[in-house]
Amino acid sequence: MLIGTLLKYHRKRLGLTQETLAEALVSKSFLSRIENNKVEAHEDTLTLLFKRLEVDYTFTKNWEEGIKEELGEWEEYLTENDRLSSERMYKQLNHKLNKILSIDLLLEYHEKCIRHCKLQGLSSVMRDSLKVLEEFFHSLDKKKKFFYFKYLGVHELYNDNYEEAEKALSSALREFEAAFLPELELADVYYLYGKALYLNRKEAKSLYFTKLALKFFQDNYKLNMCAYAHLILGLIHNRLGNKDGSHSNIVKAKELAESQDLTTLLGEIHHNLGIINIIDKDICGATYNLKKSIELNEKVNTNKYIDSLLLLTYVRYTYESPGEGLRIVESTLYNSGDKSMNPIQRVEVKFWGLFAVNKKEEWEVYVEKKLLPLLLEDRIDEKILIYSFLLASYYERNSYYKKSTYYYKLILKVYSNYKL
Repeated sequence: MLIGTLLKYHRKRLGLTQETLAEALVSKSFLSRIENNKVEAHEDTLTLLFKRLEVDYTFTKNWEEGIKEELGEWEEYLTENDRLSSERMYKQLNHKLNKILSIDLLLEYHEKCIRHCKLQGLSSVMRDSLKVLEEFFHSLDKKKKFFYFKYLGVHELYNDNYEEAEKALSSALREFEAAFLPELELADVYYLYGKALYLNRKEAKSLYFTKLALKFFQDNYKLNMCAYAHLILGLIHNRLGNKDGSHSNIVKAKELAESQDLTTLLGEIHHNLGIINIIDKDICGATYNLKKSIELNEKVNTNKYIDSLLLLTYVRYTYESPGEGLRIVESTLYNSGDKSMNPIQRVEVKFWGLFAVNKKEEWEVYVEKKLLPLLLEDRIDEKILIYSFLLASYYERNSYYKKSTYYYKLILKVYSNYKL
């Protein structure tokens, strides 16, 4: 047992410094050596150190069998996607962390905690458990390494770190063969990996893995995951210029999402249909789909709500009524403080705020120094197209032909990548 590593874990769990833990018991340097497993401390010293960390070092072994049984019960609920029972077990075991002195049990707890967080959408708690598994990485068995990489990929996708997500999910696939897990776990990683590849503009490879995932989901009658896979396939086909393939997959995704009452996914589907409508200049379709996305996303309080509002602002300003488009900025976006915005959304909202009051000198600098570099760096082609159209049209209307030409050239460059 790496008792020093466990001592360090429990110290960090309580947010204590080495100085605080060591005070009046041992020197800081000696504690550091204990935590790094370079010296074996006396049992009495360990008992006192763990007591300061609210851990009964002499009593914990009596808890181990009970905790093993509870972890086994939790595994059943996670396998069945039973959210209520999983939440009950999470709370029940979370209060017993100070009773765990077995590395195997501790790692099993955090592996299940990560899966629970994915089930419940608890990103911040997932991050904490991922850090624990990273710290103990060399002690992980194949199964735990698989789940570590899988949910690290999920976490990176959630935080828009697509390249890191792709790396983590690729590692999960390498660990799967020796992990002896159900094939649906593999299908789940195929889907996530396909999504990461799509977001990293690797369409052909993304198409391959997403189709593999869909086949597994269909064979196991996982209709909710079929809906998610069909959406990604629709977006891939759209980017590759296959309109028929795109339309059929997105329609199928929408039908499945409606049948399974997947509100968040329906909001995402309508949002992406709105983007496709804008690029195709189907303004009625774009307005309908974006309004529908706003309605659905507002119910579940996702930041897609802001994305759809921003797109609707563009549609209203460009194709219907500039005043109406800017009214959305002033009356709606500025009152969305309760919605969590990502960094790109904050930049977009700031741009529209400047654009709304026609502070040309300010918004021009903001576009050149902040908005455009951020979109180009993250390769968000759809938004690059939309803002390039907006600015090219503005400059053309006001006879700034050189600047207008720059944005039209940028549009052509993105179109060549987009394969529309």
